[in-house]
Amino acid sequence: MGRYNINPDIKKAETLPTSFYTDPSIFSENKEMVFASSWQFADDSSWIDSYTSFPLTLLDGFLDEPLLLTYNGNRINCLSNVCTHRGNVLIEKASQASNLICGYHGRGFDLDGQYKYMPGFDKTEKLPRECDHLANIPMTRWNQFLFVSLNPGFDFSGVMKAMDDRIGFLPISNFRFMPKKSRDYEVKAHWALYCNNYLEGFHIPFVHKALNEVIHYPDYKTVLFDHCNLQIGYSKNRTEAL
Repeated sequence: MGRYNINPDIKKAETLPTSFYTDPSIFSENKEMVFASSWQFADDSSWIDSYTSFPLTLLDGFLDEPLLLTYNGNRINCLSNVCTHRGNVLIEKASQASNLICGYHGRGFDLDGQYKYMPGFDKTEKLPRECDHLANIPMTRWNQFLFVSLNPGFDFSGVMKAMDDRIGFLPISNFRFMPKKSRDYEVKAHWALYCNNYLEGFHIPFVHKALNEVIHYPDYKTVLFDHCNLQIGYSKNRTEAL
């Protein structure tokens, strides 16, 4: 990944070479270098009203990392959903149980991921070791939204501050997911091509005719932060930002 360098001078910068988008080995590198080290949305915290443990797969079909969100009545944890005995997926469905019990050999953990017991191993010496506890996955929370990272490459607090500065006045903690209004759109494209499109506004006059009719495009601007960006479009009547 270090072989790709973008000139910080926009007048000299060029698009990434074709190989970045087409080379399978580079695509594989993206998993560790980009996605495993970035922060990904896991879920909101509404499940704690009904469950103590909530399994999920991080980036299903790509990273495929089995994770487990747990609530011990005090705080939410994000744990590896892989038993430390034989690598079995620990919890298949959301549960209200006060302990986590592996269905393979009965190894038990508390909701913080700490090893508690295992049938037939009561005389085993040096148990538990540190590796017998479930791995604790870095997690952070912005209002009710939970974000996790397998190997954080940066502090997510800067991103949360940028969001708070701009939209912190909204009653975000009251927002609720509405399945009937939710839509999934599958885009058959390399992930970076989609990001390339999403992070620039040059295509707005050509692709988004309706949007272009209500904004004053010459004033459209992008504000850069260390790990996020803000795009601002001003309405033609100048009374509000879109």
